[in-house]
Amino acid sequence: MRTILDSVGCSPHCSVLMDSVKDSHFMICRNDAIYCYTTDGLGPCYAIDGEKIMLQWFRSYLVIVAKESKQKSQNSTTPPIGIAKNHQYDTDGLIDIFRQYGDHLYSKGDHNGAIEQYIKTIGSLEPSYVIRKFLASHQIDNLTTYLQALHKEGVATADHTTLLLNCYTKLNQVDKLKEFIMTENRELDFDVEVAVNVYRQSSSEDDLLLAKKHNLHSWYLKIQLEDNHQFNAALDYLSKLTFTEAMIT
Repeated sequence: MRTILDSVGCSPHCSVLMDSVKDSHFMICRNDAIYCYTTDGLGPCYAIDGEKIMLQWFRSYLVIVAKESKQKSQNSTTPPIGIAKNHQYDTDGLIDIFRQYGDHLYSKGDHNGAIEQYIKTIGSLEPSYVIRKFLASHQIDNLTTYLQALHKEGVATADHTTLLLNCYTKLNQVDKLKEFIMTENRELDFDVEVAVNVYRQSSSEDDLLLAKKHNLHSWYLKIQLEDNHQFNAALDYLSKLTFTEAMIT
């Protein structure tokens, strides 16, 4: 019995059978998307704009030959990622796909899209690879987004913290800066002493608040004595410490 899966069809050379141990798909491409079919009917659909010329399956790769569209596609990374996962690619293989697609978007000037891809590489790709790109192009907003993600994933170094705080300062994002280091009831994902030192260099009064909040007594006294010359305030603070804390300080 013959079953019609699709009544529209596709242009010549724009269909391919993807056959793997895990599953099989018959894939066709039209100008608006790639359509996948299984024995049960229509499967996943991936929106990729552009006039397609050819669709081929090479080893573990789906190869799409198309004329470049003037409009940027919003979901063009989905098919290769989905297919890679179906073929049980290891983590390094997937990370390399994210990196390559990020590089492609960066070269096209789509910095927002590129940073989204680079964030997916955190934990595997060396952060300096991404940081250098966005420092060189003065894309401070996107660099800030990436640095925030590094801290969220718990892989940020002291240098990353310093750079993020300097980005906040350069962008004049005082509220975000305070939210990052002053928010209560959250697990610390940055080096407090680094943050205090950055604040200290910017002559901000918040360095005292941060040092006091995290019981960095030596830093608090150093700021009061060396920067503010508030000797009485320093003595008053010292008098409120326990004997052990005062001795250590």
